[in-house]
Amino acid sequence: MSVIQNSQRPSLTDRVFRGCVVLLVRLAAATGLTYEQVNVWIFCILWPALTLASLALNALVLARLAAPGALGRLTLASLVLNAVLVAVLLKRR
Repeated sequence: MSVIQNSQRPSLTDRVFRGCVVLLVRLAAATGLTYEQVNVWIFCILWPALTLASLALNALVLARLAAPGALGRLTLASLVLNAVLVAVLLKRR
């Protein structure tokens, strides 16, 4: 039985993961929070909030583009259809 030795260079995924863990540990130490609390703040609170803000800004831009004379006419139906198509495509991933 052969054993794979650890002399191989870590994959890019392993290096990125380790770097992210180190960053979270340092953020935890700097803020006085635990690693888990920093994780929750980033991935359960900040990231979703920023995603929702981005979606709202995109909707605002699209609404302004839909104004008469602004790059043609976009209808509310086309905006909804585009949003549904994007959601379906993202769900398939």
